[in-house]
Amino acid sequence: MYRIKTWQIVFLIILLTCIVNGIGRIQNNYFEEISSFKTLEELDEETFFIHTASGISFVLFYYEDCRYCERMANCLQELAAMNYPDIHFYQINVGKYPAEYGDYPVSGVPSILIYKDGKEINRLLGVSSLNNLKMILSRTLSI
Repeated sequence: MYRIKTWQIVFLIILLTCIVNGIGRIQNNYFEEISSFKTLEELDEETFFIHTASGISFVLFYYEDCRYCERMANCLQELAAMNYPDIHFYQINVGKYPAEYGDYPVSGVPSILIYKDGKEINRLLGVSSLNNLKMILSRTLSI
């Protein structure tokens, strides 16, 4: 029968501590990177039409406590951080501004409506990856 020695237990404790600390540092670095992204400007009933009237605008319709909405917001923030000078990125909380939600037939959240010079040219429902957003953005720029 094999007996576990004291030094083996101490070694395992030290090894597990190092692994847990390493994973924690990796996660902290990831969240610091995400928080350093350009944030999406919050729109309301008054500013919605002003900001979407000219140029190309991506508008995220979201609820505050929706984890899918948070994921979509993170993807849009990453896209915004890529510095497209003629593209604007916004968000509107449909919990705070239900009138805006009702004005646009958005069937669920998260939804992204894409405007060009005040007219809706595309819409996305649900979560999309960053690569899909880049592809949609390149198509939008070619319109």
